[in-house]
Amino acid sequence: MLTSSRATEDDHADFFREVAVASGRIHVFQADAALLDGMPARTAAVLTRRVLVPRMCLSPGPWDPALPLGAEGEVLGLLVLDGLLERTADVGSRCAPELLGPGDLLRPWDHDPDSSASCSWRVHERAELAVLDNHFSAVACRAPRVLANLLERTVHRSQGLAARLAIGQVRSAEQRVLLLLQAIAERWGRVTTDGVHIPFALQHDTIGRLACMRRPTASTALTALQRSGRLVRCADRTWLLPEHPATASVRATGPALRAA
Repeated sequence: MLTSSRATEDDHADFFREVAVASGRIHVFQADAALLDGMPARTAAVLTRRVLVPRMCLSPGPWDPALPLGAEGEVLGLLVLDGLLERTADVGSRCAPELLGPGDLLRPWDHDPDSSASCSWRVHERAELAVLDNHFSAVACRAPRVLANLLERTVHRSQGLAARLAIGQVRSAEQRVLLLLQAIAERWGRVTTDGVHIPFALQHDTIGRLACMRRPTASTALTALQRSGRLVRCADRTWLLPEHPATASVRATGPALRAA
């Protein structure tokens, strides 16, 4: 038992050593200040300056997020700071993708042993993740508001998945794609004077998978939306929603989403 325990500890130490060498460390509360929402200002200032965690940088392409044996008990999760990832659940001949971006908390090494679905991951745009290690957990236990903010995000993520299930049942392809892009904009969009900007270069096939339709149907719907002025493809291949409800709200009362 002693030998096994020592091996597990060594695996865990090697993992964090590798992450630290490859990507360094980051002040997690500087990178994601919203984690401190609701905290007293003085406490938040101290945490912002002092809490460092390992950082992981992922290049675009397939991603195998498996951690060394024994690391599960030491790592609370991976917090996405930047970039865009896709998690796809495969059941038989069907697949269900999910986009994950800044603010999302992941535990990709957790698998339901009773599930018939398999899971794969892909990085769409270069991603930066904070490893919420045992040091972060020790801090969060003394600052329960941080844990509450993380839990709130997981709830919002599950609500977003439920909404996408409903969107997938909309009969009109154009309306379905528009509702999908609006949902993405509400999570990660930036309000501009021209509309709400989605800062990801989502391809037609990705949008089609997310909208539960084939690529040709998605392409036809996207073209129709652009011709009608309800959607704009920017020069950098990202997307703009000129008629998003948040735009009018911002012009009247101030930012509803992130200001660009």
